[in-house]
Amino acid sequence: MPNLLQTVNRHLGNETFLLHINCNKDEAKAMLSAIFKRNKGFRSFRPNLAGRFTGEYTFRAHPKYQVLMTRNSNAMAVEISGEIIANGEHSTIKVILEPNYVLRFTPIVTFFTVTIIMLFGKHNNLAETLIIGPLLILFATAFPVLYLHSAKQQLKDVFSSIFIAQIINRFD
Repeated sequence: MPNLLQTVNRHLGNETFLLHINCNKDEAKAMLSAIFKRNKGFRSFRPNLAGRFTGEYTFRAHPKYQVLMTRNSNAMAVEISGEIIANGEHSTIKVILEPNYVLRFTPIVTFFTVTIIMLFGKHNNLAETLIIGPLLILFATAFPVLYLHSAKQQLKDVFSSIFIAQIINRFD
């Protein structure tokens, strides 16, 4: 099987990749619609992916179930925005993985907050500050970074594997 998935760029937590397929735009849209319909509903325990079309050839997708959601919003930790682009008889799906901006900047805010508390705390015991402070900074900043990385990778794997399976089933 040829390399269907190509990572284009990564910056500020976003990751863009291209999925090359051998069908026209309308067939690609029909395949994506079938995937979104099949995975619709709360009781559907199919692959962890839900989505909808936001334009004629643009769509948004996200994990149906995940551990963290941001407070006071329905925003998922990681979302996909995509566009189907025609290249003659072939199509390319441009996919952008976008982590939630709140979770993206949580490590920075946590680092500065814990550092200020360590430096200007009321009961500043040097021995405790030198041991507990850096450990707290390490764990409080590492968790969101690791969670976002694993959530992005899982969503990318689920999306590409479902779509590639759909393409394989189409030609059987």
